[in-house]
Amino acid sequence: MSQQPIEPALSDGAASPGSPVAVADATADALRSLFAELEPLIGAQGARALYLRSLHLTPSFKRPAPPQPVALSEHLMDLHRDLAARRPDEVQDAAATLLHALTTLLVSLLGNPLTNHLLCAAWGSPLAEQPTQEKPL
Repeated sequence: MSQQPIEPALSDGAASPGSPVAVADATADALRSLFAELEPLIGAQGARALYLRSLHLTPSFKRPAPPQPVALSEHLMDLHRDLAARRPDEVQDAAATLLHALTTLLVSLLGNPLTNHLLCAAWGSPLAEQPTQEKPL
């Protein structure tokens, strides 16, 4: 899958690209925008589950799941703190890898057309066109 929609999502609003706080801000904003589009389709619990699964699939974010269900907004605050505390040379890659894992999950669950629609609505940029295995109705 292309990193095409991810780089603009991370650079939007970043006053100083590469700064851990700027990358943390852009990542949290990108996720909030995407989940605002996604939650009406799959609900808050579904969005939280996708986020947690994408964290689990991203090696630089390995951590145990909280014992009690936590709201997605709290998870995003934790992510922001995590990214803001990282070194400048690793923060962009960690954020991009997480967003890539999430978009890959979305494609596997929803397909390219719906994922592209969600990414365009949230970030203004679609995935690169890929051959689809979906059959027309």
